Amino acid sequence: MARLRGGANDDDLSATFAAGTEPPESILTDAALDSPHAADSEVDLETVKAELAQLRRTVARLIEQRRDRAAGYFRNVAADAMWSGLDFAAFATDRSRSALAELEATTRRNPIGTLAAAFLLGVFVGLRRRR
Repeated sequence: MARLRGGANDDDLSATFAAGTEPPESILTDAALDSPHAADSEVDLETVKAELAQLRRTVARLIEQRRDRAAGYFRNVAADAMWSGLDFAAFATDRSRSALAELEATTRRNPIGTLAAAFLLGVFVGLRRRR
């Protein structure tokens, strides 16, 4: 069995892990330093760190692009809603002006009919209020 610098052997480590306790950090550090692949591990660790940093930058850039795209989309939706509302308001204004102009023209052509319509409307409102 391999003997580690901290005085522990493989059986001691197995017992330590089986008991649910973590081995002392010095045992793990010493075991890593004694490894014949320690230099390769160090190079691999640096490569992994560099790749993670690159991945972090890439993800941040993608998130920023998606955020900008979503903001532009919602700006367009808001602008479209605003213009639709303005168009509807302009349409409603034109319709109400034309209806008022037509009512005025009808009143000028037939004033007695307008008085009769106003009287009937008053009677109808009065009857509805009694109920």
